Amino acid sequence: MRKMARRTAPFTVKVTGVGYLGKDEAVVAHVDSQIVVDAQARLSPLCPPSKFPGYIPHVTLGYKGNVDMVNSTVPEGITFSRMAVFTNGSRTEFPLTG
Repeated sequence: MRKMARRTAPFTVKVTGVGYLGKDEAVVAHVDSQIVVDAQARLSPLCPPSKFPGYIPHVTLGYKGNVDMVNSTVPEGITFSRMAVFTNGSRTEFPLTG
């Protein structure tokens, strides 16, 4: 992940809509980004099997919220400046510096 972050410059993704994902009703911003799709494909073999098959590019905004309220406040684009991995309750961040 560190190598990928070093080779990737910060980037902005287009928000294409807001909705719910999963049984926990995560409120998400759906995004259109080949960079996100490619990163997920490269990293998924390194992770435990996902309980969410069929990856959908998104940014989680929260849980069990009001999508209509969130939809009115989500920007047209979201800029990523770092990647993060969560393991055993710990978060490690990697700045995008490419």
